[in-house]
Formats: sequence, structure tokens, C-alpha cells
Amino acid sequence: MLETNTRGQIFSTDLIIAGAVFLLIATMTILYSNQMAQNISATETANAREQAAIAAANSLVYSPGTPGNWENFPEITGVESIGIAKTRNEIDSQKLGRIILLSQTNYTEIKDLLGLSKYGFFVSVQNMQNSQPIYQFGTLPLAEKETSTVNRIATLNGSDIILRVQVYST
Repeated sequence: MLETNTRGQIFSTDLIIAGAVFLLIATMTILYSNQMAQNISATETANAREQAAIAAANSLVYSPGTPGNWENFPEITGVESIGIAKTRNEIDSQKLGRIILLSQTNYTEIKDLLGLSKYGFFVSVQNMQNSQPIYQFGTLPLAEKETSTVNRIATLNGSDIILRVQVYST
């Protein structure tokens, strides 16, 4: 019978290397998951802003607002939703003029009616031929702001126009 009297070492170079590799893998996993969480959060924020811009543009171009004659009200109170369409994709020049005036003094209320209470907005009505702005309302975003832009084609006084809605985080 062969007897060996050898003992294993509890603390060896192999154990040090294995511990270092384990810590490296654990650190990389934590850093990667944090980066992924930040990317997902940024994407969700951008998607929410984009959806708000789409809803606001659709409201303006597709709907006359509620009530349908809101542009005749002396105040914005009593308006449930705001739209500037005579019919779908046809802009009512009287409603457009009224929303331009109201946005100068009631910007926050207009934002709320468009479903943009968490954001800032800027709308421009542009000539379709040369993209020159004809009318504008809202507040321009600063250059460093992340902005979602939605374009809708419509007609105004028989001419084709582009209604551009820019929505940005405040």
C-alpha cells in the first residue's frame, strides 16, 4: 500500500488568479448592465417624446378641435382640445391665426391642450416648394436640446404646405 503524506494548499497562485478573473467578470457584467439600462432609458425617453410629437401634429392637422369653433372664444378656457383643421389635412387660416396669437400669451395652456405638458414645442408652417416658413408659433428649442420633429403635409388657402412640429425636453 502506498501512502502519501501530501497536503493541498488552501491559498495558492491558482486561487489568486481565479479570484481576479471572477472579480473582472463581475465588474464587467455590472458595467455592461448599467450601460444597457442607460441606453434603454434614453430610448424610452426619445420614444415618448416622438409619440407626443406625432399626437400633437395629428391633432393640429386632422382635427378642428373641441369645440369646433374654439377660435371664436375670447379666452382659451372652455377649449377641450385644439386643432387647426377645417377638414382633414386642410388648415383653417382663422384657427391658425388664433393659435399663433394664443401661443404668445397662453403657451403653457396650448402645450397642455396638445398633450405636451412635459415638453416644449415649436410649430412652423412652411411653403412646400421652397421650405420657407410662412407662420410660426411656440418656442424654438435650444441647439443642445434633444428634439423630435414630425412633418405633416396639408393645404392652406389652396396651397400645399408642410406643418412641422418640433417637440423637445424642457
